[in-house]
Amino acid sequence: MANSVGFSVYKVTVNNKNQREYWEMYYGYPSHDGFTLITEILKSIKNQLIRVDDEKNEDGEYIDNRAAKIINLTKDVDSRTIEGVMLKGEAGHIKEVYNLETLSEEPEYTIGKDQADLMPLFFRFYIPDGMKHGILMLQTYGIQGIKSYITEILNSRASDHTIKITQLMDEKVLKQFAKQGKMQDVYLVNSGKSTSSIEALRNTRIAHSTLDSEDKLELKMHRKKGHSAAV
Repeated sequence: MANSVGFSVYKVTVNNKNQREYWEMYYGYPSHDGFTLITEILKSIKNQLIRVDDEKNEDGEYIDNRAAKIINLTKDVDSRTIEGVMLKGEAGHIKEVYNLETLSEEPEYTIGKDQADLMPLFFRFYIPDGMKHGILMLQTYGIQGIKSYITEILNSRASDHTIKITQLMDEKVLKQFAKQGKMQDVYLVNSGKSTSSIEALRNTRIAHSTLDSEDKLELKMHRKKGHSAAV
């Protein structure tokens, strides 16, 4: 079965690290503008092959073998959009490349352990002025995507900010899946940082341990045969 090309949509928020409870708006001037912040970061690495994470272990080897390169980047100030193409890939494994047309017994070439084949994938940010969040659309190819690449690249270069990228799910689409009986599992993940949600976590114990605001709590609801999920 051939891999399919698709798109995933995410919500983008920017948090000033000095104001933890305040997810800043996009006001349209550089010091408080997510559009400018994201554009400048992506421009600074355009046409550069970079490691997603350059941390090394005790033996001096890279822990993360992922690499990326932005080969196309454009912005439109009026529509407040940023779009481009990112090459992504990962080294660490020896791969043999064969020709499927000739079905030759010998590989045409071998990709070494320190080499990586990079796949091009499209991305597009929409950062509206005066809103608390923007929208990010990412191309996918089969199970391949670039969400983790973009998230880590942006946050490693935004010294005073945290850029959060989370899945965006339309409520109408969710209800439609439930009505059609196509929904099997629903996952609820705590992501709120409000005072009430933090207090609720602190008052919760799992395996005799308390939770704090940095813990990730995931609840799975499974639809049994013959029963529909309530939304």
